[in-house]
Order: sequence, then structure tokens, then C-alpha cells
Amino acid sequence: MAVIFGGFSALQAATAAIAFLGMCNWSYMLTRMFVYVQWLVAFLATARVGVMAYQLESRKELIQAECWGAVNDKGYSPQGTAAAFYCNTPINTFIMFFIIGLVADYVLNLYMYFVVWRYYVRM
Repeated sequence: MAVIFGGFSALQAATAAIAFLGMCNWSYMLTRMFVYVQWLVAFLATARVGVMAYQLESRKELIQAECWGAVNDKGYSPQGTAAAFYCNTPINTFIMFFIIGLVADYVLNLYMYFVVWRYYVRM
């Protein structure tokens, strides 16, 4: 499943590169290609948000973090550090922040589509 999600992120990056090149070169062909491909990418992004949220919520009991005790064998104490914050925060909080990040990614993806579409219409 991670390969599919990673591949989809690469697809998003490729479409963003097409949009970037099309807008830099005033290329009608590249912006038109982006406009016609991006609606499919946006639809798949909607599915990705839903599937990833479902996967995280349904399998949260399988997610385990390995946290040190008060002092590990090298004498390092994680108190007051990012490790202590990570170990003391429940997994539901991390899942919520991850889903918020996915939704923000989706909204920015739609905004990119809107900007390029407006550029394409005015060409």
C-alpha cells in the first residue's frame, strides 16, 4: 500500500512539474495537458485521503512506538526533548495531524488546478 501512495505522490509531483513548465514557457499544450490530466489526479487524491484515513484508524492498534525509559544505556535522558513529546502523545493525535496534512495537501492541489485553469482560460 505504501508503494501505491508513494507512486501517487510522484504522480502529483509530475503533474505539478508539467504545470510549472507550461506556465514558465507560456505553453498552451502543456497547460492544456495539465488541465485534462489534473482532474483525474484530484479524484484519486480524494480517494487517497479517504483510504489513508481509514487504514490509519482501522490499524492504529498495530502502530507501536519504541520509547526509551528514563535513561538509556548511553546515559541519554529524553526528558524535555522531542522524543519525550513523541512518547507521551497518544497515537490518535498523530493520526489526526496526518489526516489534516492530507486534507491540506488536497486543498492546495485543487488550488493549483484552479490557478492553472484560470491561466489556461486566459491564454
